Amino acid sequence: MPFLTVTGQNVPVAVGGASEEVELIGDRARAFDGTMRSTRRATKRKWQVKTAPMTAADATSLRTKLLATPPVTCSGDLLGGTVSCDAEITGVEFVATSGAERQTIEFTLHEV
Repeated sequence: MPFLTVTGQNVPVAVGGASEEVELIGDRARAFDGTMRSTRRATKRKWQVKTAPMTAADATSLRTKLLATPPVTCSGDLLGGTVSCDAEITGVEFVATSGAERQTIEFTLHEV
């Protein structure tokens, strides 16, 4: 299984370019006597990803898929299977090379 696929396109993830966070849905606070009070309803995952340098054509294709109407279908070893996601592009970096222009894309996948 590929490391990460977004709507059928394999994503070349940079070395050290992926992390996962867990988001608490609900609230958690301490009572006056110090006991924990929680109204947690669910937990959802959030992945932050940075691609390896890609050709302009591949980067444009990935950007189009990330900006599609949510949810988008994401899968791969990073996610542990297939997950419906809401994608958010957080940055694009243009990399100068001796050949063709390359781009890296930073984005966040929010579990739906």
